[in-house]
Amino acid sequence: MNHPVPGGGHHSNPSVVGNDGECFLNARLVGRELVPAEIALPETWDLSLSHRAPFRILLQLQEIYGIFSCIWWQFYMSQTIEKTIIHRIRGTGGWWAFSPRDFLDLGGRPTVDSVLHRLEKRGEIRRVIRGVYDYPRFSKLLDQHLSPDIDQVARALARKFRWRIQPSGATALNFIGLSTQVPARAVYLSDGPDRAYQVGNSALVFEHTALKESGVKLKESGLIVQALKSLGQKRITPEIIAKIRA
Repeated sequence: MNHPVPGGGHHSNPSVVGNDGECFLNARLVGRELVPAEIALPETWDLSLSHRAPFRILLQLQEIYGIFSCIWWQFYMSQTIEKTIIHRIRGTGGWWAFSPRDFLDLGGRPTVDSVLHRLEKRGEIRRVIRGVYDYPRFSKLLDQHLSPDIDQVARALARKFRWRIQPSGATALNFIGLSTQVPARAVYLSDGPDRAYQVGNSALVFEHTALKESGVKLKESGLIVQALKSLGQKRITPEIIAKIRA
């Protein structure tokens, strides 16, 4: 907020650099001239043209200093956020799929997008579909990166769009190894809209439905519940129970 100063005009608050790198330059308006606010001007100061040139130079120097301060601060914050994002990704040990939303607690969306773009260019992360990446695992046996984890991608999309999801019965059976068939698509029930994505060679499909709270918090427990519902009580044998416990 501006405040009156002797001799007419106003002065502004001291210059600062905001958390997101936004710069606020410090200057004072005296008459029709801007001068650095750090300089205290007597009320009887001569503001003739012969005295104004030095203040213009000081103001230009201050503006240059403010610009470079902004550039340095933005670079510093970007590097700090990048290190934190890398640490979070590597801490998962692999397979984790994520979107920029998973890192918005660290910085603004443009900064997070820029960091993820750099990591992708360096090959540290992989772009799975638009707006979703993963931390791929490398197979020494196959000498290549393994395909994305379809369940991780589904959960990354759910976090991104704030959907509640649960795998369909057939998908849950496949995930926990109770089905030997390799489905061409993974189907999830969702309280979001109907959506379909192509993830590698598999289709990821979300079907809108009214989901009920199951009270199950762990992902593995949810898969088991959905798989057993799909089988039905008459088809649940001791062999299946033993396989689930193994």
